Amino acid sequence: MSALSFNTAKTNPGREKVPSYKIRDGENKVRFHGGIVGRYIYWIPGPDGNKSPVECLAFDRETQSFNNNIEDPVKKFFPDLKPEWAYASLCIDLKDSEPRVCIFNHKKKLFNQISNAVGDIGSDPSDAEEGWAVIFQKQKTGPKVFNVEYTLNVLKCSKEQGPLTDAQKELFAKHPPIEEVLKRPSAADIEKYIRAFCKPMKVD
Repeated sequence: MSALSFNTAKTNPGREKVPSYKIRDGENKVRFHGGIVGRYIYWIPGPDGNKSPVECLAFDRETQSFNNNIEDPVKKFFPDLKPEWAYASLCIDLKDSEPRVCIFNHKKKLFNQISNAVGDIGSDPSDAEEGWAVIFQKQKTGPKVFNVEYTLNVLKCSKEQGPLTDAQKELFAKHPPIEEVLKRPSAADIEKYIRAFCKPMKVD
């Protein structure tokens, strides 16, 4: 199983212990490296109103399409639940004084802006030699949590095109690729996790 070009019963299956990048209000600046894992996830409800992400196995990572012939255990417990788009990459926060590798959970509209900028800038942002810093703004547009707008600054991105530094290359080299960080779990692992996570609700 390869990534595209451009997480026991008590642990969410398929997810290594890698921190997720927290998008700041205002300007954000990250550098991607490696591939992209294309997934759809369910947010399954648990006790006390909390929710947990679980991969939709009916979405084929390789073909980037849904295949209803693939067993999807979430439907056994939550037949009306709908999966959400959840692509992810590895990144380094270029504004962090102590950079580390994080999971970058893409926002779909921002993802599309980045994809469109590839043609304008002339290279994939995750390329180790010719890639570029992804610089974007997060701005609140209303009172709700989802009232947020992400805007890529293509001009700034183009001005920060070039190879990873030796320190950045070392950080990424010591880290497993995104397809290992977000391994595709088995149907059995997911079912075991759901039963443990939802145990107080007595799912069946």
